[in-house]
Amino acid sequence: MNEDNLALPLRGKLADRLAQRRQEVLQRWLLLIRGDIRLMTPELLPKPLLEDYIPEFLEQFAAVLRSGDPVEDQPPEQAAQIHGTERFHEGYSIRELLLELYWLRTVLFQEALEFAQQREDDLSAYTGACRVMDRYLMEFQYRSLTVFVEELQKTSSKSTAMPGDREAA
Repeated sequence: MNEDNLALPLRGKLADRLAQRRQEVLQRWLLLIRGDIRLMTPELLPKPLLEDYIPEFLEQFAAVLRSGDPVEDQPPEQAAQIHGTERFHEGYSIRELLLELYWLRTVLFQEALEFAQQREDDLSAYTGACRVMDRYLMEFQYRSLTVFVEELQKTSSKSTAMPGDREAA
C-alpha cells in the first residue's frame, strides 16, 4: 500500500462516515453552491438535477476507500463523465463547473477534519484523509472538465461548419 494513503482500517472508517453522512454532505454542498453568488445556473436547476451524480460519486469514493487500493487504480470515470456532460447540457460555464467542484471539495475536507478530530492521532488521520480525498477529487475534476470541454468543442465545431460540410452532420 502506498505510504501516503490512510491505513486500511482508517480508510474503512472514513468510508463509513461518508456513507452515514451522505445526506448531510449533500445538504451542506447544496447550501454552499446555492449561496455562492458567482453560480447562476445552479439557482435555475431543481434539486434532483443539481444533485446529479454526486450521491453515486460519494458511494464510489467510499468503495474505493474500503478497497484499500490506490485511488488512481479506481478513477471515477463514469461519475465524472456523466457529471461533465450533464453540466454542459444544463448550461454551466467552465467557471461554474469548477466552483461547484470547489464547494464539493470544501465539504469533503471538512468531513475529513471532523473524522480526524475523533482520532487519537488526529493530524496523521487528517493528513491521510486529505491526501486520499484530494487525489480522488482531482481525478473527478479532471475527468469532468475534460468531458465538459469535449462537449463544448463538439458544439463549437458544429456551429462553425460550413453548409454541406460532412463532418458537421
